[in-house]
Amino acid sequence: MYTQVVVGMFLALTVLLVAGPLDEGMEIGISGRGEGDITITNLAQLRAAAIRKPHVVRPIRIVADVYDVDASCGILVLGDGTGIEFVKVESGFGAGITRGSKICVEAVGCGVRRKNFGLAIIPGLVVENDGVHPMTVESGVVYLRAGLNPVVVRWFNRTADYALTVEYEGPGIPRQQIPSSVLSRAYYDANIKKTNFVGGLQYRCYEGFWVRLPDLIHLNHVKSGVVPNFDLGVRTRDEGVAIEFVGYINIPRDGFYTFHLGSDDGSQLFVGYPQIGIRPLAGREIGSYYGGRTFGKNGDEDESRWVSVEGTVVFPALLSDGGEIILRVGGNDFRVMIFEDCGRRPPVRAHSRVRVSGVYEDVMPGNEVGLPGILKIATWNDVELVGVDMQKTPQVTNVVSAWSETNVLTTAAEVKELTIEEAKKQLPVRIRGVVTATLPPYVHGAVIQDTTRGIFVSYLGLNLEEPLRWGEVYEVEGVTGPGDFAPIIIARQIKHLGTGKLPEPIRPAWKQLFSGTLDTQYIELEGVVLGVDNQEVDLLTVDGEVVVIMDDFQPERLTEYENALVRIRGCAFAIFNMQTRELNTAAVRILGGAIEVVQPPPTDLFTAPSKRLGDLLLYDPNAAPLRFLKIEGQVVYKVRNEYFLTDGTNTVCVNLRDRRNADFSIKDVVEAVGFLDCSGPLPLLKKAVMRKTGRGTLPSPIRVERRDLLSRLHCGRLVKFEGRLLNMWWNGFEYVLELQSDFVGYRARLVASPKQVQRLRIGSLLELAGVYVPQGLSPSGNVTGFELLLYSPNCVQVLANPPWWTLKRALYAIGLLSVLLIGVLIWNKQLHRKVQERTRRLENEIRKRELAELQHAAEMERTRIARDLHDELGAGLTAISLMASVGFSGYESRDAVHQRLVKIAEKARTLVESLDVIVWAVDPKRDSLQSFMDYIASYAKEILDAAGIFCRLRLPFDCEGIMLSGPVRHSLFLAVKEALNNIIRHAKATEVELVMTVQFNQLELVIRDNGQGFDLNSARLGDGLRNMQTRLVALGGSCAIISKPGEGTTVRFLLPLGNSSHGLS
Repeated sequence: MYTQVVVGMFLALTVLLVAGPLDEGMEIGISGRGEGDITITNLAQLRAAAIRKPHVVRPIRIVADVYDVDASCGILVLGDGTGIEFVKVESGFGAGITRGSKICVEAVGCGVRRKNFGLAIIPGLVVENDGVHPMTVESGVVYLRAGLNPVVVRWFNRTADYALTVEYEGPGIPRQQIPSSVLSRAYYDANIKKTNFVGGLQYRCYEGFWVRLPDLIHLNHVKSGVVPNFDLGVRTRDEGVAIEFVGYINIPRDGFYTFHLGSDDGSQLFVGYPQIGIRPLAGREIGSYYGGRTFGKNGDEDESRWVSVEGTVVFPALLSDGGEIILRVGGNDFRVMIFEDCGRRPPVRAHSRVRVSGVYEDVMPGNEVGLPGILKIATWNDVELVGVDMQKTPQVTNVVSAWSETNVLTTAAEVKELTIEEAKKQLPVRIRGVVTATLPPYVHGAVIQDTTRGIFVSYLGLNLEEPLRWGEVYEVEGVTGPGDFAPIIIARQIKHLGTGKLPEPIRPAWKQLFSGTLDTQYIELEGVVLGVDNQEVDLLTVDGEVVVIMDDFQPERLTEYENALVRIRGCAFAIFNMQTRELNTAAVRILGGAIEVVQPPPTDLFTAPSKRLGDLLLYDPNAAPLRFLKIEGQVVYKVRNEYFLTDGTNTVCVNLRDRRNADFSIKDVVEAVGFLDCSGPLPLLKKAVMRKTGRGTLPSPIRVERRDLLSRLHCGRLVKFEGRLLNMWWNGFEYVLELQSDFVGYRARLVASPKQVQRLRIGSLLELAGVYVPQGLSPSGNVTGFELLLYSPNCVQVLANPPWWTLKRALYAIGLLSVLLIGVLIWNKQLHRKVQERTRRLENEIRKRELAELQHAAEMERTRIARDLHDELGAGLTAISLMASVGFSGYESRDAVHQRLVKIAEKARTLVESLDVIVWAVDPKRDSLQSFMDYIASYAKEILDAAGIFCRLRLPFDCEGIMLSGPVRHSLFLAVKEALNNIIRHAKATEVELVMTVQFNQLELVIRDNGQGFDLNSARLGDGLRNMQTRLVALGGSCAIISKPGEGTTVRFLLPLGNSSHGLS
């Protein structure tokens, strides 16, 4: 494969493929030019060269014994003093090489890389950067002669970002991008019949979704042309694309050149004129090993031994690279690994008796268990069929065991049982198991499964010589981590123990498959491959349909399995949202997958066993849920990808797997091949393909009486009966008619245009003809419900239209009258609201006028009172003076003098009271709340008693610690006095309650009377009330007046007392 590509790309490539000796004068390798020129002389050095980074292309000259050979695939199994190695020579070789011979492999300019469990020698390969990965740069060193050298760069991108950079450095050339000036291509001029070299590179563009570079020689390119340099601008799309650049590079002088190839995703670089030759030498035949005898020098035991064994095939499968057989030998199971499948399918089936010859390796060298190991063979040709064992394959148990240790998690199950929060604590872990899946190198991770279950192991940050290999046993020490979906192991140390044996796969139930519990578990699925889309395999199992994503396989390999019954083994990965960690149940991803063909796909599906429709429910000894079955019938109904076929008496539903190819009409006679499902009331042929074989007339329908509508005898038949239409709607695909016949309700389905059904009116009596499809059966066998499939608008005949005065129209009339009545009621309600609104407005106007008049009278009275108060003190003194001076004018009686003195005394007392208030207000000894309360209490009781009003006092017991300044006491007293005077003058009260409380650094003083009250909203506040509010606001407090006509008045004063106050009541 690679050689065919490279030979086509290197226009001047010289490949020496000989069965005899090379020319004696031929020189392989160039001596004396540095480390890169050291010749590889044994298989151990060849293995080391395959994993070295950067890759150095060295001359090869190896003499080795041939243990096995397959010239058609270019496979050699070679052995020398350093071990046994499987080698793929990509250029192939002649047929003169035989088993047991000794050969010399010589090569120049050929790269070496790992392939499966062996090696591959690839002509011209300098840099290998294959696979799906982010931008990654790989390097390679090669010795080149001066002049034009062939160069080929192959690149592909699967999804998302893409990139390609090609750089080089060498003698006198610093590291730089390869300039266009040194690139050229061969151009054949037909006129002069000569090949010239012109600037630029030839390119070919391919489309497809791959996980590694495909064999482009087998694909058809979608675009080609010439480009100056390695430019991805010629791609046809961003995803699912590959490009091959072919040309020459001009090398200025002989020497070692380093090429740096960076890409996202994979790429390869070939350069130079590679040569490879294989020649036989004189040697001896190598004997076979039977019964545990070891082949080796001087009878010493080697780690790898050549053996032949016989056994029963348990599981033959193809892998993404090579193949696998689980072979039962006696009571033990051998794992047989096939190095190269050569594009062939396994030649054996399960339960076959075979003989296999190959290289044997212990599962874990040096262990005490003595368990059987694995057998490595070159190709399927090493598997010889010797008989068939019909005995059922026994269960296989896992050979890898775990151990326990105090305070250390020792099994994968223990780690998996942790919650995400517990896994974040980095608990210590030590497990031993076999690798069941490897991920791309940039992920730095693999799945290891022990005796309990599998778990993902991340070795990011570890300096490993090579990534973990599938099927090998490792011991891992590390800590737990939360992972992206489930708990994982973060490795701190990894020890390779040897070659392992894969565990027995889990065969999950349908619900278990999509629950997420099988993440990183080794499972097996069995089903028929319905289709392949890139790496997505549509698999039909016994339980249902599932999409299996096989990332390890190229799409062209998977398409070979379409319509085959297969078993898929591999490590399952849950598909989930990276941001939310939520599980996606649409598909399951398999890595490290193996595919066994249980039953090959038929060359023609329509050669499958056939049955008449009437025999589908009869006993069949060969019935199987995943067996292809062919039926024949006439199309009587279709909707989307569902077709109903009939033979006149019986009907079956056919579900097509591909709706795009569903182009069949009513009355077509067809053949359908699919999988029979008899679990429903009507047989179903699911995931079928169909082809037309003719066309005919449909049989006449059978008339059914209304009393027999639920009889099972009509199931699947063309019937005719009458029914009344109750309802009809369009569901997006067809019209659904809801009907009733007597007391039986049912539905009919009809594919028609709106114009074809506009004649059908609700309530019409119809005659219907169609296919009777039961919807359920009772335990007694009767039909519990059914649908009628009407294959044409002509299947519906109107027998009687509904009367004009129908229930619907009556309901419309009632509804209209109801709406009118509701409208009248609403109008009446609105009119009533308008009348009420206007009445309220008139009342407000009258009230405002009355209040204005009252306010005017009050203002006049208050003005008079204010004037009298203003003049009171002066008038009182004037009166006293006048009364005192009267006695000087003449003699008066004793009674007259006494009366005049009494009046003078009363006037003087009033003036003394006013003066007493002034003196009290300015006395600093009275600057306390207790003094204020005592004074207010005596003052209130005195003036209220004089006015004939009962006074009730509620005062704190002790307020000596609270101080009030003179201005504060005076202002507060005037406010209280104004309130009491208002009560005496205006309230007409018989009782007054005065309440004082001190709480939360506030003094609350409430004066409440049982007088006549007034309306605060309509009354205009006078000077007295305004003065009260003004005085309290000035003190930083507030004054609230609550009054209603007939309910008395409450005046509440609130005054902050400062930090020294404390709550008292």
